[in-house]
Amino acid sequence: MKKIVMGLLLLAAIGSYAQEKPVKQSVKSVERPIGDKIKNEKKLHKVTPDEQAKQIAKELNLNDIQQAKVKVLYEEQEKNRAALAPELKKMEKGEQHDHAAMEKKMKEENTAFDTKMKNILSKEQYVKWQESLKKNHSNMGLKKIETIKKS
Repeated sequence: MKKIVMGLLLLAAIGSYAQEKPVKQSVKSVERPIGDKIKNEKKLHKVTPDEQAKQIAKELNLNDIQQAKVKVLYEEQEKNRAALAPELKKMEKGEQHDHAAMEKKMKEENTAFDTKMKNILSKEQYVKWQESLKKNHSNMGLKKIETIKKS
């Protein structure tokens, strides 16, 4: 009787040992996007000047004249940014090291844009627009932090 019980226990042990075990993935084997892969995977929708003007018109209750002026202003801004794009690419590649000059140009353009918007909008609309800009900028910072934590 002892031999039969021992034989059954031995068969049960061999049977359980022979079953496949789930394979755990090591941290090294998990592929994570790095650098260019992140840029390629998360392509952002480029907002057109027309879409920007419509969005602001909705948020600030702009009249038709204001909306047309804002649209023209955003089109100008897009042209200016397109003109700066080659310089920005040079900076990314490390070919150009004059960050201060680029920063100065961008600040001047932002100031000019802000002044033109101030002339187009009423005081209340301008204040509301500034608040929405601050809110969007703070949200962008939070999104960057969340993206960094995820990767």
